[in-house]
Amino acid sequence: MAGHRHDTDNVRLPKRADFLWSRWKLAAALQGHLNGGTLGTCLAIAADKWNEGMWPIEPGIHERLPIFDKPTRMDNGYGTIAQVDLWASIYVERQLYYGQAPIQKISGFHDHHTGLTIANAFTVGILDPEVVEKTWLKIDKISDAPVRPVLMLQGLMAWVRD
Repeated sequence: MAGHRHDTDNVRLPKRADFLWSRWKLAAALQGHLNGGTLGTCLAIAADKWNEGMWPIEPGIHERLPIFDKPTRMDNGYGTIAQVDLWASIYVERQLYYGQAPIQKISGFHDHHTGLTIANAFTVGILDPEVVEKTWLKIDKISDAPVRPVLMLQGLMAWVRD
């Protein structure tokens, strides 16, 4: 698509990889039956699957994850519609941070002998991921925490669709 700009134009890849990235980002897959409706681009569908929690979140490389769960056809670049199997491989990494979550409300009893609070309910405030990254201690593993964590929260980075 000569003259058409994309947000990935500044990515410098080998010629073959650049071609494959363009096909991945732009090619609209077609439904497997004859009505020819589009399913969307591979990148958009892959992003949706990640954001909806349909793909593994354990750290590591996860290969050959199917993008579509039904027979899929697409233009092969030469004007012919061909049946294809489209899949993605993803690399997941985990970053651990240690810090104090803001407690907005607590219900329970204060033990005057020990100084501890016996809580039967509490409400944690909103955590801003940028604040966590900038102000909390980054650790490699849970055992590196200065004090054993009582509460662990998990957040995932989302892909933003075009």
